[in-house]
Amino acid sequence: MLKKDENGTILGRINLVDSNPSNNSVELGYRIGEENTGNGIATKALKLLLEKTTNR
Repeated sequence: MLKKDENGTILGRINLVDSNPSNNSVELGYRIGEENTGNGIATKALKLLLEKTTNR
């Protein structure tokens, strides 16, 4: 999942990797551009990812 600003510029990315159904685990990877750190982008992206991947 890519996080973009209102102009379409990519601010960062977040993804799930190494899914292991036998123990219900998955690894989370993310990268936020240095100039965009500290603005809550990763937190917002994680919330969106959880909404899309869980039964909440």
